Amino acid sequence: MVRAREQAFDRTIWPEFAKIHKEPVSYFEDVADDLITRAMGSDGDDSALEQPQLPG
Repeated sequence: MVRAREQAFDRTIWPEFAKIHKEPVSYFEDVADDLITRAMGSDGDDSALEQPQLPG
């Protein structure tokens, strides 16, 4: 928890938090994407997937 004047918070604390926060978010997104790719056995290219045809 931070106790600061709103103006000081907006000028100093928030920009620093936003900058530092991007790194772990990016890391976790990369890890999640890698885990999903491994679990699904796919490289993300949907063009190679077989599309089931509905009886017409």
